[in-house]
Amino acid sequence: SHAKDEMFVDLHIDKLMEDHYGLTNSEKLDIQVRHFRKKLEMAINGHFTKVNFIHGVGNGVLRQTIRDLLKTYEGIEYSDASYQKFGAGATEVRIVSRNKSRGSI
Repeated sequence: SHAKDEMFVDLHIDKLMEDHYGLTNSEKLDIQVRHFRKKLEMAINGHFTKVNFIHGVGNGVLRQTIRDLLKTYEGIEYSDASYQKFGAGATEVRIVSRNKSRGSI
């Protein structure tokens, strides 16, 4: 597989925006979830077969939120990402089928 087939997305708030200190936890989660959705759609529409979403360990709210969202997508499988690479703080998403018509590939 090519490097282009795999994407890594860090959802830590300090990686997504510089000045996040005035935000509530709810606002931070909203920003993280929007970034997650955008990157997942990009992967589905692109040539990616795997995306590693790095969400950290924390209290598990972001992890649970993205896993609940993943359940609403067809053609997607997910599991804990490599513990060796990410510890317990990442989810690996595999795009197993793309339902959108994509022309000839």
